[in-house]
Amino acid sequence: MKNNVLSSLFIVLLSIVIHWNASAQNLGKDDYKVKELKQTPDSLRKLWTSSGSVTFTFTNIGLQEWAGGGDNAISVGGIFNGNLKRETDRSIWESSILAALGIARVGGSDRLFKKTDDQLVLNSNYERRINKNWGVSAGLNLRTQMLSGYTFRIDSASRKEVIDREISTFFSPAFALATVGFVYRNKILTVTLSPIGGRFTFVTDPVLSRAGAFGVTPGQNVRSEVGYNLNIALNWDLMKNINFKSLFNLFGNYEKLYRGVVNWDTILTFKVNEIFNTTFTTQFIYDDAVKLTRPNGIQFIPTQFKYVLNIGVTLKF
Repeated sequence: MKNNVLSSLFIVLLSIVIHWNASAQNLGKDDYKVKELKQTPDSLRKLWTSSGSVTFTFTNIGLQEWAGGGDNAISVGGIFNGNLKRETDRSIWESSILAALGIARVGGSDRLFKKTDDQLVLNSNYERRINKNWGVSAGLNLRTQMLSGYTFRIDSASRKEVIDREISTFFSPAFALATVGFVYRNKILTVTLSPIGGRFTFVTDPVLSRAGAFGVTPGQNVRSEVGYNLNIALNWDLMKNINFKSLFNLFGNYEKLYRGVVNWDTILTFKVNEIFNTTFTTQFIYDDAVKLTRPNGIQFIPTQFKYVLNIGVTLKF
């Protein structure tokens, strides 16, 4: 019953924002309307801006009769970033895509390549400005992965590393977040507070679904929650060739306010020149619906943390 009421409130608030947006467009100043009507196709295209980059990284370590010990290693990775933005005096519509994939093998041919990075993130946010710094917004965020994830073991007969079992795959899990709220922004900081938001966890793989993976009810494909959401985005040029970006997201389910789902991404970029750069990225995740199993069979809620140091080639467009 509570979820139905909160879901209805979310739909009502979203309808109000859409209606207010349409009304604001109709009640705008006449000179603003005339200006838009008189724009040529070339000037209309200037409302839209786009940017993107592709980064490639490669590492190879070879050891032969190395007295200090160690293992051969090879790794390769790639990151794609794409951004599309439409901005007028009264509104901002921003959409982005992030696709990152990395694999590595430590050891010889008896070891398998394993994922070191795997992300697919789609984001779209529409903001209607109230004044220079404040506005109302509606947004949608989707996160998943591209390749399957596995646990591994050493085969007792061949002594080679083999796949044990699949623990994740494309859209298993996937996390979607829909929000309506208020936004404050300045040159480097954007803070969005959404009193009503919907978070959806998808597990489409039938085996993982039957196991109740990632918090879904066993046999079900979707888990839905209604709560509040806080999003803090920072884009700061520390120096001419050093940039720091941080994206912190906190979602709290109204049914259990004492626990929240945290997802915090950071990226520090050192630009050498137009092509070569170094990036250091981190990702912190806490979600009480995601549980791991220790070797003794006891389940626990992990505090997930990942960091990636990349030195590579970046092509911008």
